[in-house]
Amino acid sequence: MAKIVVSSTIERPTAEVWKFMLDASSWQEWIPGLLEGKVTSEGPIGMGTTLQVKNSAWPHSVEFRISEFEPGRKSVMEVTSPPMMKGTRETFTLENAEGKTKLNLTLDLKLHGFYSLVGPFVVPSQRKGGETEVGNLKRVLESGSKS
Repeated sequence: MAKIVVSSTIERPTAEVWKFMLDASSWQEWIPGLLEGKVTSEGPIGMGTTLQVKNSAWPHSVEFRISEFEPGRKSVMEVTSPPMMKGTRETFTLENAEGKTKLNLTLDLKLHGFYSLVGPFVVPSQRKGGETEVGNLKRVLESGSKS
């Protein structure tokens, strides 16, 4: 339905950015509107890991499964529930840029049923959310105030 891409360069090494992003206890520091986020499967985060988030922007919890995972470089989370968002993919890629990290967030938004009709009105808020998410990551990591 819509593809949103947001990029930024973070003045921190890629390994530090990656580690922070995978730490579920840090998610509320940088994910806008996050009320609750948790890993719902056993073991370390990786291929096949399932996650659940509750966000103030959506009336339902959203469940994800990691469908692609390259440690330190790429993570793709695909929505498995609710059905009206199934197949939406959020991709993070990190590139080493001379001791800094180039972060790319790509959101492939797929909406079904009634939500497909309101999609054009949802895209701007999703773009803003992606920009805020990446900006928050940059701000928190560069300020050194991460938990």
